[in-house]
Amino acid sequence: MRNSLLISLMLILAVTASDLGKLQDSFMTRYDAVNQERDAALEKLTASYLGALERHMQKVKAGGDLEQVLPVRDEINAVKQDAAALPELPHSVGRQLRSMRTKFSAARATIVQIHAKSLVDLADKMNAALAKEESELTKDGKIDEALSAKRMRETLSMDAGIAAARSSQKAEKAAMGRVEWINLVDGRITPMGRATYLGRIGGEGYEKLHEKMRARFEEIDDGEGQLFVALAPVAFELNFPQPVSKLEAKGFAANRGGRAKFEVEARGVTVVSKEVDADEDPTVRLDCEFEPTKRLLIRVDRIGKTGIWTALLDGRVR
Repeated sequence: MRNSLLISLMLILAVTASDLGKLQDSFMTRYDAVNQERDAALEKLTASYLGALERHMQKVKAGGDLEQVLPVRDEINAVKQDAAALPELPHSVGRQLRSMRTKFSAARATIVQIHAKSLVDLADKMNAALAKEESELTKDGKIDEALSAKRMRETLSMDAGIAAARSSQKAEKAAMGRVEWINLVDGRITPMGRATYLGRIGGEGYEKLHEKMRARFEEIDDGEGQLFVALAPVAFELNFPQPVSKLEAKGFAANRGGRAKFEVEARGVTVVSKEVDADEDPTVRLDCEFEPTKRLLIRVDRIGKTGIWTALLDGRVR
């Protein structure tokens, strides 16, 4: 990319004034520096992630569970092959590996976006300088040199790397759809007031719940560790390591006669509000999309006086 852009500019500069040559030299120096900064940051991040994966591999190997070892090995191989196009992790992978991938993907996306912004800013400044030079040369009657400045601007607008950076900026929200899913149980929980119990099965205080309630939740979760217990009435905030714009989850009422209302708020706006009646259908879909945010506020209220065992099933965001 750098070579093709440089060659194009040099061909144009064969008939230009020295001022345009100085602009080109300054631009190409910074252009190379921006790309080198990105490459160095990505290389360092990838090496760090591979190191963490290797350490995690030693830990899971020591446990002797092949089903825990294989996903880690696959992740190591995938990163070595192409860290920019990692396949989605299987739903069954361990919490630690999923958390490691999420942090890596977020850090990598940040580096790419910073590079895109730097490259676009650089190109815009160069374009503005060339436009000014083109105008001044035209006023001075130096038409051929003014045409050279114009052609340099056109070359910049057609450069594949700069065009890709612009597309990356414009598609930042859409690109979030390619970011790894984050399970709700992996979000940082902040109760908004009193909460009987919040979080995954088996967390601190879980053993204090009624035996029948625990048995019902564990039956539904079936050992996957993804059921998010949220006993109504309750309100809580979930904080994620990166902005998210999509939620997939089901509100669940586990006991007969139970009725509840589930609400999800993003950036101060209620994006979904639905009720569930356990006697009709114990689950209700809460899928929604919203403006990117790192925080979601979730409220679960019981309807009527009947005690209710409520939870979120298969909850994930990205």
